[in-house]
Amino acid sequence: MWDRLQVRIMAEPGRKNRRRNVYSNPKAQSKIILLFFLLAVLYAGVNWYISLHTIRELASSMDALPLSEVARHDLDVLVSERTYVLNLQLTLFTVLSTLTVALGGLLLSHRIGGPIYHLRTYMKGLAAGHVAPGPVCFRRNDFFHDLAGAFNALQRKQGLLPARGAGDEGPETGGERQ
Repeated sequence: MWDRLQVRIMAEPGRKNRRRNVYSNPKAQSKIILLFFLLAVLYAGVNWYISLHTIRELASSMDALPLSEVARHDLDVLVSERTYVLNLQLTLFTVLSTLTVALGGLLLSHRIGGPIYHLRTYMKGLAAGHVAPGPVCFRRNDFFHDLAGAFNALQRKQGLLPARGAGDEGPETGGERQ
């Protein structure tokens, strides 16, 4: 297990992290994605309700118009066709927006959960002696770079990392991996 530890990649600032896992912290990420998914479904449902309610109100207000039987029949056919097209459009919108928001939730959860997961895994490996001390670096778009910087400062204070030189950049402020 420890020989495949992905935190080793994290401790080497020049390497890219190319995980194949969808989740880095399944419990937390699932909650975030579920929240985004539910919000997308709620938004689409409200939009659907308002649109269909508007068409029904329009159709019922047209009943008051003095029209011949043929014109009324043509109007009913037109309204039913437009309602069908609107239902198709709203269904497509609901599916696409829900998938887009769920994907956005997954990406956001990676940016939030990934650094915490990697730091926790690194600390466990360091405590167990399976990982050599090294500067902690997060991906450029990850959150919590200040947490990595604080942890690197702690490692330096404890003597686990060498003291920083005058022109040393990166991990003290959280570091970045491309």
